[in-house]
Amino acid sequence: MVNNWSRNLFVFFTLLFLGCATQGKLTGGEKDEDPPKLKTEKSTPNFQTNYTPNEIVFVFDEFIKITNPLKETGISPPLKHLPQFESKGKKFVVKFSEDEVLKENATYTLNFGKAIKDFREGNTLEDFSFVFATGDFLDSLEIHGKVRDAKTGEGVEDVVVMLYDILGDSAVIKEKPFYFDRTNKSGEYKIQNIKTDTFAIYALMDENLSYTWDLPSEAIGFLDSSFVLNDSSNSHLDLVISNPFLEPKLISTESYKDGVIKIAFDTPLEKKPNMLFSKPLDYISSFEKDSLFVWYDTTATGYFSMYSEGDTISIKPKKRKSKSIQKINSKTSKNNTSISPNDSLRLYFDRPILTIDTSKIIVMDTSNTPLIYQYEMIQDSLGISIRTKKKYDVKYSIQLLDSALVSFNRIYNDSIGLNFNYLDPEELGTIYFIKDSISTDSNFAFELMDGKKSLGVYTLTDLEEKLTIDFLSPKKYTLHIIDDRNANGIWDTGNFESRQQPEQIIVKELEKLRANWELEVILSKSVFNILDEHDTKGN
Repeated sequence: MVNNWSRNLFVFFTLLFLGCATQGKLTGGEKDEDPPKLKTEKSTPNFQTNYTPNEIVFVFDEFIKITNPLKETGISPPLKHLPQFESKGKKFVVKFSEDEVLKENATYTLNFGKAIKDFREGNTLEDFSFVFATGDFLDSLEIHGKVRDAKTGEGVEDVVVMLYDILGDSAVIKEKPFYFDRTNKSGEYKIQNIKTDTFAIYALMDENLSYTWDLPSEAIGFLDSSFVLNDSSNSHLDLVISNPFLEPKLISTESYKDGVIKIAFDTPLEKKPNMLFSKPLDYISSFEKDSLFVWYDTTATGYFSMYSEGDTISIKPKKRKSKSIQKINSKTSKNNTSISPNDSLRLYFDRPILTIDTSKIIVMDTSNTPLIYQYEMIQDSLGISIRTKKKYDVKYSIQLLDSALVSFNRIYNDSIGLNFNYLDPEELGTIYFIKDSISTDSNFAFELMDGKKSLGVYTLTDLEEKLTIDFLSPKKYTLHIIDDRNANGIWDTGNFESRQQPEQIIVKELEKLRANWELEVILSKSVFNILDEHDTKGN
């Protein structure tokens, strides 16, 4: 009896204690946001002289992981043999190859970029570096600067900036640099611990991590001459980088049913490649980005060959099966389309248009009265431009009835409908370019940009006194001013083989254009340094 009473009393107090306890979740404390810290007393000493290591040991205050060490780690001067990277627990070891022979009297820098992280949270120890000298002293000079895209003026990330003490033009092709660094997200670089010497400098988008310009597609930048680096020289050097011009090379060909050939190239096309055929062919071609499309009549030809850019392509026409129905499809948005007052309605299709039945195209306004219109073919017959009488407070519609359009091989359209309207000029703005104290003999070209879309390229010969670009949407626009050295009206990239720099281009963001306003841009004699602009109220 006593034992049962004692046991019941114990259970009662236990339940009472549990009932009074505060309920909650177990937590691990505050989140660790600190990167690993080096324990110098247990690691290989930094900044040693007369030092030729076989391995370098780093010990940290917490468990670590090493990510992408070959990409993230920069060793300058470069090694001939790849080192080994080993990590376990809190230790990270860099082992040099037994065949590696370090340069005499050279200062080596190992920069680990973003390779070292703590194991749990992934906090990065950024730009951790280790420096040693094989000679009596550490070199202490540095250069820094920014690498920009030659066309956009924006900083370029992940570019290798390379210093050579070999001054011949072939050094960047045949040799690895003596010093180098990679640009950060802003395009900035800094090379430290450099010796006093004469150098050539290059910026390279090193696609295959070879530290040489060995791929023709790699963007490259360079200075026109070598420079001397010493205690009194300028340590700030900016570079521009550009992709070399390459003739497009054919990489693949696909032949589809109903007479369509798609030819893919290794670079975006700027114009149609030259084409020849082994027999007469009724065809239309057009290019988009890096692809050339050829539409042709399959009913009048058998096997044939096509010759383009040095390649021969054998084509076996693929005709559609009797049950297969192909249609002309619209590539124009079916949503309401707003059109500039000086423009026309433009309809685009996925196949070229050979013939149009105008009786099956109906343009109407809100009164549902058919309107008179004019049309013309555009963009290699892949589009139609429609013009009609314009009213700015009226909604319009266009209907392309079934079989209004005909393409190769008797392919027609299904019914296509679209609503559109014309923008009111009072809701738009105008930009004037005004020539002031600058000769029309100057080879300046200027390009008005809406984001990445070009609104037109103009030269000074296009200006008598004023150039007007009207009916522009209210927004910010950008002006690209090009030192058009060869007067071809476009921006030209650089050419390292002929030591030709890319044409200089200055990007100027204009003041925001407002509705029913006029923005004046003055092109003065000092056009590359000063662009005066002011706006005036619209009527």
